Amino acid sequence: DVLFRALGNLAEVIHLVETEYVDELNQEALSLALDAGLVEPLDRSAAVLPPDRVDDYLELVASPPPFGFGLSSRLGAAAVQFVFPGSPAEAAGLAAWEVIELVEGVNSRGRPLWQIRLELMDHERRGKPVRLTVLDREVDERREVVLEPGEWTLRPAAAEQRDGATVIRVEALA
Repeated sequence: DVLFRALGNLAEVIHLVETEYVDELNQEALSLALDAGLVEPLDRSAAVLPPDRVDDYLELVASPPPFGFGLSSRLGAAAVQFVFPGSPAEAAGLAAWEVIELVEGVNSRGRPLWQIRLELMDHERRGKPVRLTVLDREVDERREVVLEPGEWTLRPAAAEQRDGATVIRVEALA
């Protein structure tokens, strides 16, 4: 019953946008946004992509993360999930679970993570720095971070037994 009410609300919103919106609608963009709105809240790592970005995204997921840090979400915005040692992200002082409020002046709240990842990849490919505004988890203040593209290589993961547990280390070469 709840699902059908939600779908009814969605149908009503679509109808209002199509009939009351003043500017001409880009039907493909609207369709992608609706698909993303259904899929991405269920799984923030899911990606509903425009066809021209699929190859870029496939390349992105097959290589180390741009600037050496992974993205997740926290408080509805992008957040640093992990930072590889020796990466530009570590050099810039990013730390795990800091919230990324702005990427190049654009708010990350509600933006799909794939979109931010591709933007970071584009900057890194072109050799251009990227400017982030993060909420520093140590002092609970905003700070500007500039990630400079640089050469770094991900080492293969190493596993060892320590006190009856398996410890896996992933490191980068600067």
